[in-house]
Amino acid sequence: MIHTNERLLRFGLIGIAATLIHLGFLYGLSLFITPLSLVNAVAFLIACGFSFNMQQRFTFRDRLEGKTLNKLALILFFMINTALNWSGGVLANDAIWLKPLLPLLAAVVNFLTYWLMSSKPIFRS
Repeated sequence: MIHTNERLLRFGLIGIAATLIHLGFLYGLSLFITPLSLVNAVAFLIACGFSFNMQQRFTFRDRLEGKTLNKLALILFFMINTALNWSGGVLANDAIWLKPLLPLLAAVVNFLTYWLMSSKPIFRS
């Protein structure tokens, strides 16, 4: 069984790797594709797919008991992330002090989402 501190460390390291992947694809694709919104969406999907797979393999593998998260978990994960990023951006426009906290808020919600999904049989296949 993985201890909470080790789980948080693994979660953070995979999150940092996903962020670097996002930045790498964002920069690399922006050299060839003009609309930055399209480039950012593609880079986000690649990084999020990496994070989704690595989190279930290394961070939450003990909670999944040898299974993997299914398509329902993947869809809900993307929906939760999209809603959080959109609403956080809207809130940060009105409350500028919230802007520096947005990455931390996203990380906390991601961790809690993985934690919940990895413990519920409905999200396993």
